Amino acid sequence: KVNTELVVCITPALQKAWENAAKNKQPAELAGKNKLREIACATEHAAQALQTALPQLHSEWVYIYHNKVAAAASHAVNWFAQQKETTADVYWTVPTEAKSELSTGQKLLRGLFNLFNGLSSGAAMHDYTCGGILLKKSAADVIIPQLTHKDENIFTELLTKSKFNGLKIEKAEMALKTNPFKNYAWGKMVGQSFRQIFSTRWDWYVKQPMVDLRSSTLSIWDSEHSIYRFSFFIIFVLALIGMPVLSFDFGVTWDEKAQMGYGYDMLKYFTSFGEDKSVFDETKPLYSHLKYYGSFFDFFTAFVEQYISPWDKFETRHLINSLFGLMAMVYAALCAREIGNWRTATFALLLILITPQFFGQSMNNPKDIPFAAGYIFTMYHMIRFLKQLPDPRKGTILFLICGIALTNSMRIGGLILLVYLGMFMGLVWLWQMKKVGTKQAFSYVGKYAKYFFVIAGCSYFLGILFWPFGISKPFTNPLLALKEFTNFTLLTSYEIFEGVRTYMAQVPWYYTIKYIGITVPVVALAGMALGVLLIVFVRKKYNLWFVLMLLFVVAFPVGYAAYKSSMLYNGWRHFLFVYPPLVAIAATGWDALANLFKVTAVKIAVTIVVLAGLAEPLSFMVRNHPHEYVYFNQLVGGIKGAYGNYETDYYGNCIKAATEWLIKNEPVLNNKQVIVAINNEPLNASYYGQKFSDSLAFAWTREQEWYRSNWDYAIYTSRTLTPEQIRSGQFPPKESIHVIEVDGVPLAAILKKQNDYIPRAFGYLQRNLPDSAIPLLEQAIAYNPKNEEAYRLLGSALVNTRQDVKAKETLNKAITLLPENYEAYDLMGLIDFNNQRYKEAIELFKKAYGFKVNFPSAYYHAAISYMNLGQYQDAVKHFELCVEENGNMAEVYVPMGQAYLLVGDYKKAVDAENNALNLNPNLPQAWQIMGDAFNRMGDTQNAQQCMQRAAQLQGGNPQ
Repeated sequence: KVNTELVVCITPALQKAWENAAKNKQPAELAGKNKLREIACATEHAAQALQTALPQLHSEWVYIYHNKVAAAASHAVNWFAQQKETTADVYWTVPTEAKSELSTGQKLLRGLFNLFNGLSSGAAMHDYTCGGILLKKSAADVIIPQLTHKDENIFTELLTKSKFNGLKIEKAEMALKTNPFKNYAWGKMVGQSFRQIFSTRWDWYVKQPMVDLRSSTLSIWDSEHSIYRFSFFIIFVLALIGMPVLSFDFGVTWDEKAQMGYGYDMLKYFTSFGEDKSVFDETKPLYSHLKYYGSFFDFFTAFVEQYISPWDKFETRHLINSLFGLMAMVYAALCAREIGNWRTATFALLLILITPQFFGQSMNNPKDIPFAAGYIFTMYHMIRFLKQLPDPRKGTILFLICGIALTNSMRIGGLILLVYLGMFMGLVWLWQMKKVGTKQAFSYVGKYAKYFFVIAGCSYFLGILFWPFGISKPFTNPLLALKEFTNFTLLTSYEIFEGVRTYMAQVPWYYTIKYIGITVPVVALAGMALGVLLIVFVRKKYNLWFVLMLLFVVAFPVGYAAYKSSMLYNGWRHFLFVYPPLVAIAATGWDALANLFKVTAVKIAVTIVVLAGLAEPLSFMVRNHPHEYVYFNQLVGGIKGAYGNYETDYYGNCIKAATEWLIKNEPVLNNKQVIVAINNEPLNASYYGQKFSDSLAFAWTREQEWYRSNWDYAIYTSRTLTPEQIRSGQFPPKESIHVIEVDGVPLAAILKKQNDYIPRAFGYLQRNLPDSAIPLLEQAIAYNPKNEEAYRLLGSALVNTRQDVKAKETLNKAITLLPENYEAYDLMGLIDFNNQRYKEAIELFKKAYGFKVNFPSAYYHAAISYMNLGQYQDAVKHFELCVEENGNMAEVYVPMGQAYLLVGDYKKAVDAENNALNLNPNLPQAWQIMGDAFNRMGDTQNAQQCMQRAAQLQGGNPQ
């Protein structure tokens, strides 16, 4: 049994309550047992009274109680005296009175009181109507000097400061016959508790560190010093102000147009209670794909913009995007705090805030940043949940549910978090079996199962609540979406990776790992390595298991994507969610290195190294705002070393800057209708251009088709260019009047039309007048000898006029400028095809579709070549590849049916000709081949009808 005494701090206001309690002889009785000692104070200020009494406290435990429950002092002390052992530093005593004595209004106010106190303290209490607090004397020595409140809220402040200082808190219930809080001023207390949410934070993060800085004997280089708590707070506040403000500088990215429209259609669906079903209209661009996303971010931003925000649509989206980015940053730091200390958290916040890639993406990446925020938010609360098992607090469970739901509402792949939760709960249970024994551990099984299924069920349905596609069939559609994401094949994309134009469905397994390695600060990479290597040596100061847990939630998704050979593109933006956990590990690594040695000089040196390591990326961010996300680190020579070897501005953020420059520097735009060509999503530019003038019309141009349309100006980025086009100086083009650059590397070029040679020539080619096109194209080449498109179009004109030698020479020049020139290789193949050199032609056609797998022309020409060689199976294969990429060409289906006929697949022959006739019913050859197929199948009636139709179209009789 624990031997202690009750120390009562008597203020004038407490005196009457104490005297009333004395009538029941409880205090006197306890005093007679030497368990009670009174300390009189002259002040009414609660904190000052306790601080005055502190030097007089010499007992092992101290009991501080509310004057409303003075009569309950004996209950608390007797309860404590009966304990065989103490397992906590602080006991929060809760009177278990009959709640029925409270009115409905009092119960509501009490609920608000408990809510606000829970938010204020962060402690795992279910009831904050305190009957008193029992503190270890050692805990009192730490907590009481930090107190500031003068009223009854001193109790919540005691609890909050105990929680903040990492003391272990447990609840102790004491039975009372009547409700001591029945006539309590609940309204006043609710107001005080609400204010305390902010005041306790201010005291904890600002006032107390300042006091410690002046008076603490602890060195500021010690990881436990409160100055790091202050530093964390200041960095957070600066980011909270700065990031939303800076978000207005960032441009509209490639995906935002479709996502914004989808978000507004989601809003219409819910505000019309399902009557407006435009969100299900798959004829709208990308809606057939967007339906598989939860798109809560798009719905939420549409709601805010329409009903709350004073700013325009994309400015509102970017502001909210920045807050999600900050959320990811803060919770990465808080995860680091759970592993280590406030210095660890401060390192983490600095590391992720000064990661240019993550900072830049935080402003205008509406898919991956919100998902990353939900992911790390969930991991933080999962850590807290696991620490609190087998009795997690309700608030932790609620936040965990919200985190998983938020992540799922962005992308259904967030369901993996439930797998993590189940696995980690199982590991905790096994650890507890070792700790408390098999019998006790098995008594937890039912409780664990209940927690898991409640969290899983609630988070699943909450996550699809604002997802029209998901909620319409809640048990099948989310799983269908998960399947679609697992087998993503929406687009065919080529990008530069390791200096090679790469098909993104065939990237090497280390694609994501390498991109992370070359685009985050080197100091962060070093910290990650240190976090893995050093944590074992200083594990007493850190939670090794949580480091391993974060490593797993990083390694598993990246490893699984590599194992499945998933299609990856746009760098590592789809895996931004793994970076916050990595940063928590990196911060732990640097902090562990500092704590590995007791020498202060080492601790100072580590801090200097971290700050110095962040100087280079911070300098890049300041110099190149708002293009932070194109950062590459020193391992590849910065962005200059990466240019031509890796993609830079794949998302088109620079289009805003280019458009604004064009508007400001070309005043002629005010006076006439101007066509501006762009190789990015036209909305990126038109959104900003039309704020200035409605005379600007933006027109999209395909890759390798920059000059054939008749534009006045053009904004072209390096996206879709090949390494050779970049290295040989073809970009920026000769017509450029301004270039948007980052450290001397061009992101976008603004072009002004100097002549119309190529548009006029292309018009002649479209009208099948190649002879008229040739001199114009020769003039275009004379003006700009590096214009690959001019060479290629000239080669096409020469092929059409059967000038084979000159055509080959011209096309070879085009291939020199663009080695991956699939159109030029296709034209070269046609030269051999026209000369019946089918084998040679096929090799050239293979090169063509090898450089562009979705190039139907090369497949078609190869198939016809195989037909001429009598290799019908190969012909069938290439016809199928052709229609897979473009199924709207009747001229393909006719010979395709012939090929099927020749290999004996008569049903497919009929199907192919049907497809041809659906596109053009007046094709006599299609009717004839179909009739032949029916005849060979023994269907003479259909065969005869087909032959008759063929004869009618040919103007003769069926054979």
